[in-house]
Amino acid sequence: METEVTALLEAHARGDVSALGRLLPLVYAELKRVARRERRRGAASHTLSTTVLVHEMYLKLVGAGGVEVESRRHFMALCSRAMRQLLVDHARARLTKKRGAAAPQVELAADDAREDAQAAELLAFEQALAALVERDAQLAETLELAWFGGLDAAAIAEVQGINVRTVQRRLQHELANTERDAGEYRTALVRYREIAKLVPSPDDVPVDPMLDADYGRALLLAGEVGAARMHVERGASADLAKFGDAHYTAAIHGRNRALLALHEGNVADAVARLERAAAIYRTMSGDDQYYAAQIRIDLAYAWLAAGRVDAAAEVFDRAYRALLPLREGGHPAAASARLGSALAAARRGERETAVRHADEAVALRAPLHGAHHALTRAAAWLRDALAGRAAPIAPEVRAAAPFEVARLERAYAAIDAAPQP
Repeated sequence: METEVTALLEAHARGDVSALGRLLPLVYAELKRVARRERRRGAASHTLSTTVLVHEMYLKLVGAGGVEVESRRHFMALCSRAMRQLLVDHARARLTKKRGAAAPQVELAADDAREDAQAAELLAFEQALAALVERDAQLAETLELAWFGGLDAAAIAEVQGINVRTVQRRLQHELANTERDAGEYRTALVRYREIAKLVPSPDDVPVDPMLDADYGRALLLAGEVGAARMHVERGASADLAKFGDAHYTAAIHGRNRALLALHEGNVADAVARLERAAAIYRTMSGDDQYYAAQIRIDLAYAWLAAGRVDAAAEVFDRAYRALLPLREGGHPAAASARLGSALAAARRGERETAVRHADEAVALRAPLHGAHHALTRAAAWLRDALAGRAAPIAPEVRAAAPFEVARLERAYAAIDAAPQP
């Protein structure tokens, strides 16, 4: 069968428009496996079955005309991309219908609410990938082929015509980002350092400004502030000189600089930078999307430090409700948002509400690990502290999440008449 597949791909390359149609039955089982994987990632509902997705993909691919297919791997990657676009269109239509002015306001079932949230996350990711195309189209394609095409580094290098080592570095960079965002700061730092070794560079020249930004953020979260500052500033200077202060990269660098400023007590500077970053993300993806929600959590903490308690409380609550359904048991950032809600309630003298919100943050502990798990333990500390019965924060919690714990302690110290453990 492999020989027949190759022959049909070669026939298609020679201009035989019927070749793709004859190819479909030969790879149908493989396409259904790809479709099942894409449906899981895309949170497709029962209205878009695996079979329907494969057939719609075929119509989309053939209808496009002029499709150049270089190999079986390339063909499967194109099919995966077409399926993903169908799922994105499905998600966009679903959310548009839900948000329509004439849509009735009803209480959603848990599964329905989770599907809505996953659809929103898919759209946010699609928008982030589209923005990445502006900065580095080849990098965006590398990630797309890996995440949605299911290709390994060698296959991606073949499709893109680039060095396998380059693909490996890019994939390792994204894995390091995933580890950092999962709260595994130390593991991520080791991987960032290994990535830098793949492309040696003088100390004053960044391998990649975004690698500097991501590495710098991980260093900051791990409590290594001095080293973080060097990488954050170096990456920001390089990207801002190239893209200006309105590009999405400016939001990433602005967020990093703001977190440094907040850590150093420069609250006004942190607020200004985060408000600018949030505005850029809002333009790109809307207030309710996944990436914008995370930046607004940071902004809410800055507002809390600046005394804008009511505004912070509203953002914390909205972010918590948006992020909670994204993963079974709760998204990691949801714990940070609910802890912020508890702090805001305590600042307003609403101790019972504060304790309840802290309890809700603690309840997210089971599916979390690393710094995020430590953050739920810090929430338990806050709950007990508000009741006047807390011991000092455990050393292992402080070590796992030094940035978050320091931010919590600064916010707690600002609570009027807070019991001091």
